[in-house]
Amino acid sequence: VWITCQPGGYVGFLRGLASALDMVDSDEGALDVALRSRGPALVVIDDANLLVRPMIGGLDDLDRAMAFALRIGGTTTWALAISKHTWHFLRLARSDRALFDRVIDLPRWNEQQLTELTRSRAAAAGITPRFDELVVPRQLDASPYKTEERAERDYHRILWDYADGNPRVALHWWRESLFERGGEVCVRLFKTVPVEGTEPVPGS
Repeated sequence: VWITCQPGGYVGFLRGLASALDMVDSDEGALDVALRSRGPALVVIDDANLLVRPMIGGLDDLDRAMAFALRIGGTTTWALAISKHTWHFLRLARSDRALFDRVIDLPRWNEQQLTELTRSRAAAAGITPRFDELVVPRQLDASPYKTEERAERDYHRILWDYADGNPRVALHWWRESLFERGGEVCVRLFKTVPVEGTEPVPGS
């Protein structure tokens, strides 16, 4: 059972679970019965960081979701995908209590892997993005490569650094970088946004 958490904390979690189980009713009792009736199951909660807010009382929604999971018990296994920054906050806030049986840190992708990822996605979409109109910061404009090749390398270096090696975040900014001009797909440097007052990219 694959749940993609929705905004709305615990209520959003229940809605996501109901959707994953093809149910209209997101009542706790109905979901409890539905999960127990499935027998052995693996429940994956993606974007579980949406259950956590870095503030006093910000773990209440996660606590309610975990209490629900414990009530199901039996042969149901739960796996949560949590962003790096949320995990740091959670670990500091709950250093005295073990929430999970096992924690797996996914390694950061390197620059070459992200480059191959964007190229494969472009090929799958049937497009050949052009980098010849890309303007990069002046301090990066020193390379033995040809102009467009240099621009592509510099772009992916910036993308890798800004995404912190996270492929999902990198793909988000890759999409934001593409635009059409004269029937061709071109690449420009994505516009970052100030951190204050904004929501993080899901899965970051």
